[in-house]
Amino acid sequence: MEDQLLTPRFVSNDVGKSTKTLSAWRGVGTGPPSVKVGGSVRYPRGAYYAWKRQVITETLRGDGVVLAG
Repeated sequence: MEDQLLTPRFVSNDVGKSTKTLSAWRGVGTGPPSVKVGGSVRYPRGAYYAWKRQVITETLRGDGVVLAG
């Protein structure tokens, strides 16, 4: 089964950051993995949740980077 693709708006709401911040993260190669589909940015669901778990784990351990934006 193909991975569901999440919209920037969904991810923005889920992480509590603006879509503009997500765009800035993509520009510097940080943030959740994304793909372009027909000119639109999307976030593969599985990769997004893996990224989110990693950020939470690193934050709880104290070695995570605080995501600004």
